Amino acid sequence: MPLKDRDLKFVDQGFVDKSSTRLGSKFLLCVVVTWLTLTSNLLSQQVSESNWKRGYHGFNMIVEGIGLEHQSIRAWQAIPEKEKIVVLLGDLRPNLRLAGWLNVDGYLKRGGAMLVASDTSGPLGRLGINFIGSEVNAREDLDSFSGFADCPIISDVELPIPNIYGLRMVTNRPGVLYKDPASIWDPLAYLPPVMETQRKLLFSAGGENAEGGKLICFSDQSVFSNQMLMCGDNAVVAKLSLQYLAGLNRKYILFVGNGEIQQKVSPSDLNVEIPQPTREEVVDALKELPPSALLEFANSVVSMVEDENLVNEYLGASVDKIRPEIVNRFFIFLAFVVACVVALVVYIWQKKLLRKSTSDIVSAKAERNRKDKNRFGKKDASKAKLTFERQMAVLAMLDSFCLEHIDRRFNDLAAFPDELHLPDDVLGLAIRDEMRVVGDDFKMRPRAFWTKKRLLRVETAMSRWRDCLKSRVAAGGGHSTDENIRRTDVNGAMGTR
Repeated sequence: MPLKDRDLKFVDQGFVDKSSTRLGSKFLLCVVVTWLTLTSNLLSQQVSESNWKRGYHGFNMIVEGIGLEHQSIRAWQAIPEKEKIVVLLGDLRPNLRLAGWLNVDGYLKRGGAMLVASDTSGPLGRLGINFIGSEVNAREDLDSFSGFADCPIISDVELPIPNIYGLRMVTNRPGVLYKDPASIWDPLAYLPPVMETQRKLLFSAGGENAEGGKLICFSDQSVFSNQMLMCGDNAVVAKLSLQYLAGLNRKYILFVGNGEIQQKVSPSDLNVEIPQPTREEVVDALKELPPSALLEFANSVVSMVEDENLVNEYLGASVDKIRPEIVNRFFIFLAFVVACVVALVVYIWQKKLLRKSTSDIVSAKAERNRKDKNRFGKKDASKAKLTFERQMAVLAMLDSFCLEHIDRRFNDLAAFPDELHLPDDVLGLAIRDEMRVVGDDFKMRPRAFWTKKRLLRVETAMSRWRDCLKSRVAAGGGHSTDENIRRTDVNGAMGTR
């Protein structure tokens, strides 16, 4: 917790009584040691992790960096308005009450400067500005911080400073500002499109009145907390806002945050109590991260492991812990196990060879020959069946052709081509010779002669024969009649082999 005024007075006094100078040197030495111990204990603040996140120690460092001096309430009230600044961060009512129920309207009309940031509801005097503690969630993922919709990103923040624009602020569950259209204060930034409404919501407003009073308001005090100060341009906005309010003449500040007077505190005097997270808490936190943040975290861990050479160091440290005599015993035992395994394999193999007699070897060879014969015999039987089916297909085609033209089967003809009535021209003689060759091949050639290619040739030749006979019948010189034509499915007789 920040130190209060009474605490600082307590430290300054140090329990050193003026009458102690009359005591002996030994007693004086004891008092000095006691004073130093008390001082070190009081100045070293114990801050929990949650309080540190909500605290404003970083904002305090910016205040001190630009040369502003912290004042107590009593000292600040005695300073003219044009030489001082008041900063109110957090709930308005307790902050205003702690500031002595500050008359905001009169303070600004007398040339005072003021920075107010709050996400709770309440008016700011009669300035025409109201803080509304309403929950807002960004409509688009691009307008939210790390995928959290309740942390919208404010783009294009324009402070009342020349040539300063395009700043980007990251919020944490902000509220909304309402500005009376008749008020003199200018809008400085708007919230991105939110899910709750289609209206354009105000986030920041401020400016300067005719009397030289300056005001900047934000609807979220967490933008200046330790947790969010380094996100986006929050720290830049804090510094520029304080510089704008300070101007050339203001150098005193009354800083009220979370209902407490914020005093100057050195970071070295803070002792933040951060508890060690459990394994379950770490796993739950990783599960809640969005995929992009989880990937970035994993990449950072891997890069850190590689840069620090942690794997090699861990392995090297683990090996160094092993004593040399243990390593020697391990290798001796490993060699013994390998030798035993090799000896066992050799022994089993020799016993297996000895058990095999001559009859076993002969019977194994005979069994292998029988299997080979069965395998090749099945293949030969399949091939013989295929050639027989092709030969029968040729016979079926010849029978079909003969039945169509002379009403007799091929095997019933003594001279196959001579009994057909073919023209005596060159084409007829050629077809007659071709028929004779096909008939002789069927009668004299073995089954293996009829391959698939030759079967297709016979089918093509018969189509040519039919065309020749049909042309002769059409010319009036043939004796074939339509009632004698009985067509059969030649392709069915041929098969698909």
